[in-house]
Amino acid sequence: MLTTVLYTVLILAVIAVVFGIAISLLNTHYKDKKDKGIEEILAFLPGVNCGACGYSSCSKYAEAINSGEVKVGRCQVMSKEKATELMEYVAKKTKK
Repeated sequence: MLTTVLYTVLILAVIAVVFGIAISLLNTHYKDKKDKGIEEILAFLPGVNCGACGYSSCSKYAEAINSGEVKVGRCQVMSKEKATELMEYVAKKTKK
């Protein structure tokens, strides 16, 4: 009786490990390839998600800046120094 329970637990543990490895491999293969530029632009933004720029969140605004849909300077919360740094970053990125 005890050996049956132990074998059952062992089999279930092996199945769990196999499925865990399969999910991990599939995750790395089908991983969403995000544009690093959005993350870098987002680092300049304050992260308040106030919507003053006309976008629902800072990440949506960063996506718009990255795609060239909108220019830098719509964020009312960001300091002028950060806005200048962001403008310089976007200008460098577009030159590449």
